[in-house]
Amino acid sequence: MLFHVTKNQKADPEEVSWGFGPELNYRVLLRVHRGADTPTWVSLQDKYQQRVQVPNVTSLKIENLTPEDSGQYRARASFTGGMELNQVFLLTVYGK
Repeated sequence: MLFHVTKNQKADPEEVSWGFGPELNYRVLLRVHRGADTPTWVSLQDKYQQRVQVPNVTSLKIENLTPEDSGQYRARASFTGGMELNQVFLLTVYGK
């Protein structure tokens, strides 16, 4: 599954924080800084680290999905000048 932040800014964000869970109780998984080679993990590293790739600052790819991965994923993009963009992605993974 590839999540991609749809931005209406011309420039890429300085940072994107990716989270998982409902709006009032989600956890930040990782942060991606523009120009960095690897993301900075914040939580749930054991569950996701071997299955997550960050192709660029605005994309998150999760492989080998299971039904437990179903839920709301969130991206918070921070731009130069203080602008922020929040997006929610709903994922449902069905069992075999």
